[in-house]
Amino acid sequence: MKKVTKKSVKSKHKKSKNNKLFVIGEQYFIRTVNYHALGVLEKEIDGFIFLKDASWVADSGRFSNALKEGIEKQSNSELEPFPNGVYINIKSIVDFCIYQPKIILIQK
Repeated sequence: MKKVTKKSVKSKHKKSKNNKLFVIGEQYFIRTVNYHALGVLEKEIDGFIFLKDASWVADSGRFSNALKEGIEKQSNSELEPFPNGVYINIKSIVDFCIYQPKIILIQK
Protein backbone atom coordinates (compact mmCIF):
# COMPACT_ATOMS: atom_id res chain seq x y z
CA MET A 1 0.00 0.00 0.00
CA LYS A 2 1.32 3.43 -0.96
CA LYS A 3 1.49 6.06 1.78
CA VAL A 4 -0.39 9.30 1.08
CA THR A 5 1.26 12.47 2.36
CA LYS A 6 0.33 16.17 2.24
CA LYS A 7 3.15 16.74 -0.23
CA SER A 8 1.96 14.02 -2.62
CA VAL A 9 -1.63 15.34 -2.54
CA LYS A 10 -0.57 18.95 -3.15
CA SER A 11 1.61 18.00 -6.13
CA LYS A 12 -1.28 16.17 -7.87
CA HIS A 13 -3.89 18.88 -7.30
CA LYS A 14 -2.21 22.17 -8.16
CA LYS A 15 -4.27 25.24 -8.99
CA SER A 16 -3.67 27.11 -12.20
CA LYS A 17 -0.92 29.74 -12.38
CA ASN A 18 -3.32 32.56 -11.52
CA ASN A 19 -4.40 30.68 -8.37
CA LYS A 20 -7.93 30.12 -9.73
CA LEU A 21 -9.74 26.83 -9.47
CA PHE A 22 -11.47 27.16 -12.85
CA VAL A 23 -9.80 27.45 -16.25
CA ILE A 24 -11.25 29.74 -18.95
CA GLY A 25 -12.22 27.77 -22.06
CA GLU A 26 -12.58 24.45 -20.20
CA GLN A 27 -15.82 22.45 -20.37
CA TYR A 28 -17.40 21.70 -16.99
CA PHE A 29 -20.20 19.61 -15.54
CA ILE A 30 -21.30 21.46 -12.38
CA ARG A 31 -23.62 20.38 -9.57
CA THR A 32 -25.04 23.18 -7.45
CA VAL A 33 -27.30 22.93 -4.42
CA ASN A 34 -30.37 23.17 -6.72
CA TYR A 35 -29.47 21.94 -10.21
CA HIS A 36 -26.83 20.59 -12.60
CA ALA A 37 -25.31 22.54 -15.47
CA LEU A 38 -22.96 21.88 -18.34
CA GLY A 39 -21.00 24.41 -20.37
CA VAL A 40 -17.79 26.12 -21.39
CA LEU A 41 -16.31 28.55 -18.86
CA GLU A 42 -16.05 31.99 -20.45
CA LYS A 43 -15.34 34.20 -17.43
CA GLU A 44 -15.27 34.44 -13.66
CA ILE A 45 -16.43 37.72 -12.12
CA ASP A 46 -17.61 38.94 -8.70
CA GLY A 47 -18.18 35.46 -7.25
CA PHE A 48 -19.89 34.12 -10.38
CA ILE A 49 -18.76 32.02 -13.30
CA PHE A 50 -20.31 32.41 -16.75
CA LEU A 51 -20.83 29.32 -18.90
CA LYS A 52 -21.44 29.69 -22.63
CA ASP A 53 -22.78 26.81 -24.74
CA ALA A 54 -24.55 25.83 -21.52
CA SER A 55 -27.42 23.53 -20.63
CA TRP A 56 -29.45 22.74 -17.55
CA VAL A 57 -29.15 19.00 -16.97
CA ALA A 58 -32.50 17.81 -15.63
CA ASP A 59 -31.43 14.15 -15.81
CA SER A 60 -27.99 12.88 -16.81
CA GLY A 61 -29.02 9.25 -17.20
CA ARG A 62 -26.35 6.81 -16.01
CA PHE A 63 -23.92 9.29 -14.44
CA SER A 64 -20.57 7.66 -15.21
CA ASN A 65 -21.62 6.81 -18.77
CA ALA A 66 -22.87 10.36 -19.28
CA LEU A 67 -19.51 11.81 -18.27
CA LYS A 68 -17.59 9.40 -20.51
CA GLU A 69 -19.83 9.26 -23.59
CA GLY A 70 -21.88 12.46 -23.45
CA ILE A 71 -25.06 13.28 -21.59
CA GLU A 72 -27.07 13.66 -24.80
CA LYS A 73 -26.24 10.05 -25.75
CA GLN A 74 -27.97 8.62 -22.68
CA SER A 75 -31.43 7.28 -23.55
CA ASN A 76 -33.13 8.72 -20.46
CA SER A 77 -31.23 12.03 -20.18
CA GLU A 78 -32.93 15.43 -20.22
CA LEU A 79 -31.19 18.62 -21.34
CA GLU A 80 -32.45 22.19 -21.67
CA PRO A 81 -30.02 24.65 -23.30
CA PHE A 82 -29.64 28.15 -21.86
CA PRO A 83 -30.20 30.39 -24.93
CA ASN A 84 -27.67 33.01 -23.78
CA GLY A 85 -25.43 31.09 -21.38
CA VAL A 86 -25.74 31.15 -17.59
CA TYR A 87 -24.11 32.77 -14.57
CA ILE A 88 -23.60 30.46 -11.59
CA ASN A 89 -22.85 31.67 -8.08
CA ILE A 90 -19.60 29.97 -7.08
CA LYS A 91 -20.83 29.60 -3.48
CA SER A 92 -23.73 27.43 -4.70
CA ILE A 93 -21.40 24.87 -6.33
CA VAL A 94 -21.34 21.54 -4.53
CA ASP A 95 -18.91 19.82 -6.90
CA PHE A 96 -17.76 19.90 -10.51
CA CYS A 97 -15.63 18.03 -12.99
CA ILE A 98 -14.09 18.62 -16.38
CA TYR A 99 -16.47 17.38 -19.07
CA GLN A 100 -14.53 15.51 -21.77
CA PRO A 101 -17.15 14.80 -24.52
CA LYS A 102 -17.90 17.55 -27.01
CA ILE A 103 -20.83 19.64 -25.79
CA ILE A 104 -23.81 19.34 -28.13
CA LEU A 105 -26.57 21.89 -27.51
CA ILE A 106 -29.84 20.07 -27.94
CA GLN A 107 -33.15 20.10 -26.13
CA LYS A 108 -33.84 16.56 -25.06
